[in-house]
Amino acid sequence: MHQDSPQSAPLSRPHCVIFVVLIALPDSAGSAEICRVAAVGIIDSLMKWSINKPSFTVSRGEFESGFTMSSYQIVSHFPAIAKASGNERWRRVIDTSYAMFDHFLNLNPRTALTPLTFMVKDYGVSQRGYLYGYDSSRVPWRVGLDYLWNGENHSPVARILPDLNAKWLLETTGGGPSAPYVRYQLDGAPNTDNGKDPRVTVPPIAVGAMVGVSNQEWLDTLSAWRSPARPWMALARAFSEIPSCSVACWSSPATCPVS
Repeated sequence: MHQDSPQSAPLSRPHCVIFVVLIALPDSAGSAEICRVAAVGIIDSLMKWSINKPSFTVSRGEFESGFTMSSYQIVSHFPAIAKASGNERWRRVIDTSYAMFDHFLNLNPRTALTPLTFMVKDYGVSQRGYLYGYDSSRVPWRVGLDYLWNGENHSPVARILPDLNAKWLLETTGGGPSAPYVRYQLDGAPNTDNGKDPRVTVPPIAVGAMVGVSNQEWLDTLSAWRSPARPWMALARAFSEIPSCSVACWSSPATCPVS
């Protein structure tokens, strides 16, 4: 492993660090420039070591023949990263990510589920896990946030995928928040090996309601289901409200409810 490589941590963490230093920390012209320089240093390292080439998929390493994770394609953050760094190759990462999401959407248009991992070259089956579950349930957030911030500028999949994920989950559970299995085949068939866990419901349902009003009742059901015996549900719901608040604050700072 290269010393200046970010491979030692899950790839979502460096991207979150970048986003914080670009958006949250600067409060003056001087600190803004310091944050920008720090962020660009991380961005350049990510492009060097964590972007497969020539495919421009995101991975743990620079091995084009290896596998990557669907949740690593964080299209919600890539536009800000491209703008801050001035490196247009990040635009290719956005396009490649949406090509991947579009592939799995066309593969299973009823569910639009993406696998934990897939092979970089052909989206083929990876022996590291090809089921939908905890990690790939983050994908609706990745694309749904891009829709909230950028509309369909990058792809209509930004709206379609989280909407379909939420509607499929409602159908397969019969509207029961505690009914989802931990893992599913991409066509929606349950994998019962690890039992059930409602935590996989929160990402697709919450962001699904943000991209499509028809999913709001489903989210309300999830919210009403939480109780003191499930304290993590309250936290999950609170986090689910952050993106819409962010949109309001960035588009109209004067009306932002958070100082």
